[in-house]
Amino acid sequence: MAARIRELAGRSSIAELARRTGTSRSRMSTYASGKVTPSAAMMLRIERVAGT
Repeated sequence: MAARIRELAGRSSIAELARRTGTSRSRMSTYASGKVTPSAAMMLRIERVAGT
């Protein structure tokens, strides 16, 4: 899951992805590093805002 988030964020940035999903940059960073697994609902929001 972390690799997918990093892939999606690579198109812009972690900060931009966080802003567009309505979460903090630090929370998005924890998702991208694999320290925390996002909920299914958050993963769907990430996928949607990333345009996939």
